[in-house]
Amino acid sequence: MLIGFASYSLSATRGKTQAEMANSSTLTYASVTTATLTELTAPGTWIYWMTVAGPILSEGRLHGYWHVVPFFVGGLVGYYGAAVVSLRVLAWGASLHKRFHERLFLAANVLLFLLGISYLVRAYFGR
Repeated sequence: MLIGFASYSLSATRGKTQAEMANSSTLTYASVTTATLTELTAPGTWIYWMTVAGPILSEGRLHGYWHVVPFFVGGLVGYYGAAVVSLRVLAWGASLHKRFHERLFLAANVLLFLLGISYLVRAYFGR
């Protein structure tokens, strides 16, 4: 999924000007579907729910779900809070120089592609 998402993103932006890139940030059905599938197929999501969140939910079943609500609220605030702060910092940095924004977008998509390949290599060689 990561390789597909990165390839699609890189091919969709090929030959576009900076103005076209700025106007293409609207949500589409395809972009939301791709992001959802990427999140669902990411190993980190499954590892988190099987090793951390699952046992905590089991504890909530025994002691009452209000007992575990602070963990999930704190996790959501921390996770999405860190994501929003990171995006704000990246947007601020990208706004400093137009060429930097183009390079940052390319670097993020190439990194996404390489991470997808590394997942496949690690899965194939069993590491």
